Amino acid sequence: MESSASNIIVNASGASRVKLAAFPVNNANTTLSGASSGTVNLDGSSDVDLTGALKLGYVGEPTMGTVNTSGTSTLSKKLNSWLKRDNLTMLVDIVYLLVAFPLGIFYFFLDFTKRVLEHTN
Repeated sequence: MESSASNIIVNASGASRVKLAAFPVNNANTTLSGASSGTVNLDGSSDVDLTGALKLGYVGEPTMGTVNTSGTSTLSKKLNSWLKRDNLTMLVDIVYLLVAFPLGIFYFFLDFTKRVLEHTN
């Protein structure tokens, strides 16, 4: 299921977590406070108000409007949101299954064949 929106308003406080990286929007008005964190997916304009010890990341290419930060708040672009730890681990497992595992089986049978031939001679 795919979803998107033209305009959204995001308000979060306390120890909230905003997970909107897979939900593309054009314009967003985001207000976070406390120890919140999150990611938004933007391609339009964005007004941001961050207060407290929080982190807000964004994917896409938004035009930043009003940006207010206080405390230890940070706003940063997520360069490649797909290569998270879980996805990277899955990718390594797939490469192993497609490359290393078949090579291991090949070398096992090669060694097995060599030993059988040595034993019969």
